[in-house]
Amino acid sequence: MKPFIGIVSRVCSDGNCGCVESIRKAVIKMGGIPVLILPLEDKVKLEYSYSKLEQRDLIRLLKFCDGFIVPGGELFTHL
Repeated sequence: MKPFIGIVSRVCSDGNCGCVESIRKAVIKMGGIPVLILPLEDKVKLEYSYSKLEQRDLIRLLKFCDGFIVPGGELFTHL
């Protein structure tokens, strides 16, 4: 079974996804299924703000993934 790999990303000011396409392709090439994880950004306060429901949904998504890539960081696997 192919592992689900979460790729932590962001949305840039121009509305484009901050995920590097080469990372997504590398996950696929290595036999994984890329899952993009985007933060919910409050543009007015310039900070991240999650409701209780959003927090619960994010935790469910994180538990669903078998590992994570944080661009500029390392690959982390579930313990």
